[in-house]
Amino acid sequence: MNPVSCVFHRFARYLLAGASLFLFNCDGSVDMPADSSRISAGRWKEHPASPILMSGRSGSWNEKRADTGNSIVQYKGRWYLYHSGVDARMVSRIGLQLSAGDKLFGPWRAVSDKPVLEPGVAGSWDSLSVAHPSVIHHDGVFWMYYSGTDGRHRRFGLARSGNGIDWKKLPAPVFSSGPEGSWDAGGINHPSVVHDGRRFVMAYAGWPKGRSPVHSRIGIAVSADGLKWSRLPDGPMLGYGGKGRWDEMGLMAPRLWVEKGRYYLTYSGREVETAMSSLGHATAGTVDRWTRSANNPILHHSRVRYHELVWATPVWFEQRWYLLATAELDGGVTTLWQEILR
Repeated sequence: MNPVSCVFHRFARYLLAGASLFLFNCDGSVDMPADSSRISAGRWKEHPASPILMSGRSGSWNEKRADTGNSIVQYKGRWYLYHSGVDARMVSRIGLQLSAGDKLFGPWRAVSDKPVLEPGVAGSWDSLSVAHPSVIHHDGVFWMYYSGTDGRHRRFGLARSGNGIDWKKLPAPVFSSGPEGSWDAGGINHPSVVHDGRRFVMAYAGWPKGRSPVHSRIGIAVSADGLKWSRLPDGPMLGYGGKGRWDEMGLMAPRLWVEKGRYYLTYSGREVETAMSSLGHATAGTVDRWTRSANNPILHHSRVRYHELVWATPVWFEQRWYLLATAELDGGVTTLWQEILR
């Protein structure tokens, strides 16, 4: 088995977008299964290679920031890291970075000096910006869910690709704000989609009319085909934290995955005192019953060198958990955190 096919075989069952998480070695033996309970119970340190992604050069499509909505897929022995970027006019687009090999630590390089997903044409529903990708590889096809806006309404769209680089959008959005009077009638953002072996499941941030996006909560929707979505009927699945808690002001930026039939979620919570955000974790046996980790927040903004942390995208790699997290320190960067093994 040549090195490329060896790496592909090793990661053929790697999944942030489906069922159980396992890593296969080139000889066919199985590495230790992922243990998602370690996300909340573990301790974390910043990897020496961090930050792994920073803003682009002056005049580029991502010169203001290039770090939000990180979504990562392993394909043919390389990591595909999708992210939002913002230019000088504050227009958001979606780009792609590729790893040099099978390591998370880099070096990383942009697949092009242009984004892989642009806003739509004038008059379209996503004509102003596209952002916050959630990418899965399902049935041999890349699916990218993203947040788009025409300046008035924010909705979720879907684009698909055979190679992860060249994308074709569906012409209409697949998910919109809730009906009048609902908990997410004011707006939605930050989609995170997985396929759990039976159906597509989406976690997302939403907020009511009359409130700003910083007061969002986290809801769940499900779909048989990834196109037609149904909200769970009982409102947000994760609401505001209690008075004085680290997530009292709002919850956002969910990242969803499945392991052994159980659902896991990392998210960002914002406190009232400083308005800064930190990272939390929740679990569920069924998608309508979520429990916050007793160890939340798993990474608090006061314990790191950054102003705040958002978008904790978990990756199981070489028998250790890693987190790709957007961080604020004189601008936004993508940081890499590794689990401290006991």
